[in-house]
Amino acid sequence: MDNQALEKLERILRNLPIVKPRMERVEGKFGVIYFGYGEAADGTPHGCWGYLGYGRPIEFVKGTSEELVKRALVDDAAGFVALCQEKGLLDGNH
Repeated sequence: MDNQALEKLERILRNLPIVKPRMERVEGKFGVIYFGYGEAADGTPHGCWGYLGYGRPIEFVKGTSEELVKRALVDDAAGFVALCQEKGLLDGNH
């Protein structure tokens, strides 16, 4: 993910109702998966991921553990891209 895409992900994260956002990255099948997460003032976890130019925000059930939020964001990103690949929606570079 280039700097411009990472900046977009950061903007999405800043627009979520998160008090103290955190960003991380992990290696995925096609490259790095960037994700951010945190809790709103009421304790509801929120997060978003960015992978291969795709991304989306996700709201979790209050009380969801940080580890589960992180795992769900990475799994959602990898699953979404796998589905895109299965449907032929990725270009030839991936």
